Amino acid sequence: MVDEDSYFVRIVPLFCSVLTELQKVGELYYLAHKLVSANPDLPAAWFTVGCYYFLIKKFDLARKYFNKAKNMDKNFAASWIAFGHSFAA
Repeated sequence: MVDEDSYFVRIVPLFCSVLTELQKVGELYYLAHKLVSANPDLPAAWFTVGCYYFLIKKFDLARKYFNKAKNMDKNFAASWIAFGHSFAA
């Protein structure tokens, strides 16, 4: 779905969560790079970066990017939840 329409941002948090759960490091890295390059003002792009760092167990960097995403959009619930999870990991 993301390959067909990379700007369909409503599915990005769910898609990132699935990639994280399945431990698809390469795919998550590629998606994060693609989203940040295309639109660095998109909170979902930085959320994706945070998911990548969470997956490779760099929790301090994951917190940094989840925080960046939630500061860009205070109502972006996925970034708040992931930010909390990064402290529990």
